[in-house]
Amino acid sequence: MRSVTKHESAEKHAPVVDLDRNALMLQESQIIGDRIKWYLDQHEKIETLGLFSTGAVWAFVLAHSWSAAIMYVTWIPVFITFFLAMKSILFTKTINEAFQYLYEMEEEYGLPKDRGWVHYFRNRSSKYKRKWRTAFWVILLAVNILVPSFFPFKDVLH
Repeated sequence: MRSVTKHESAEKHAPVVDLDRNALMLQESQIIGDRIKWYLDQHEKIETLGLFSTGAVWAFVLAHSWSAAIMYVTWIPVFITFFLAMKSILFTKTINEAFQYLYEMEEEYGLPKDRGWVHYFRNRSSKYKRKWRTAFWVILLAVNILVPSFFPFKDVLH
């Protein structure tokens, strides 16, 4: 009985791609574009989750009387914000990698200057728009750190 080599096994199970260069680029850019859109949608969901979950903790704190335990609860929003911000950073890095890959595909394809979605976006998109997510998480984290540090819970909560 003849043994099958790794190469023969890979050929047997590899998908057959019968596309020319243009079709392959279009298919690949469509797949990556859909992936980028999914990550952008997730960013919005994470931001919403960050606002609502930290807001829910603050509502809980304000609805209860002061106690030593409440002081521990006031730090929960800091942890929520930190972990969601880390997830957002990972998503941003993944999006940047996908953009870079599309950029290189457009370069390889030899599109004229400023043609191709990524080239167009990078040349005309405001960098301030891209910095919004960072500012959002920094502000949310700062608020969630400053409130338990300086707010007089003992005086306000009876």
